[in-house]
Amino acid sequence: MSISHPQRVTPIAKHIPEFRTPAPGVPVRSEVRLRAKPRTGAGGGVDGAWWPRSRDPATEFPELVLAMSSWVGPVRRVTYHPDDWQAAAHELTVEGWLVSLVGSSTLQANTVAVVGPGQRRMSLLVVPPSTPGGIARTVLRSATGPGNMSTVEEILANNGIDSGSARASALPPSMSGDFA
Repeated sequence: MSISHPQRVTPIAKHIPEFRTPAPGVPVRSEVRLRAKPRTGAGGGVDGAWWPRSRDPATEFPELVLAMSSWVGPVRRVTYHPDDWQAAAHELTVEGWLVSLVGSSTLQANTVAVVGPGQRRMSLLVVPPSTPGGIARTVLRSATGPGNMSTVEEILANNGIDSGSARASALPPSMSGDFA
């Protein structure tokens, strides 16, 4: 993947043709539902927002890593809240580079942090995968508005998403505490 525009900011990264090694039985997808704040935007709580299709890091993180390389360079580390995701390996190889996956309970829920060379970092709000399309797209837009300084909880709540229930619904019933 060419990384000729490391500071490029686009509304939605839609096409990543280089990624062609999904988990067995998982179809190749080309759209990464991702938005970043403009460089001139307010700092705020997050630098962008991402709407993954599942809570499986092995499926979702490779596409995120490739898309984020446009902003932070070759991604070296993805930090995530372990309650938001299924179990993951500690490393992932994407297009020949090694990416560390770090589950950290001190990271804010419903976020991931992506770090590239020289500690270039972006924090992304994670829209729960089960969120209906219209609501999810609204969250992506509101989180990345140039003047938005809201917290992750405020952005989700303002769009009718309870951040606590979003995490509980992220895991299979055997892992989320639902034994009904």
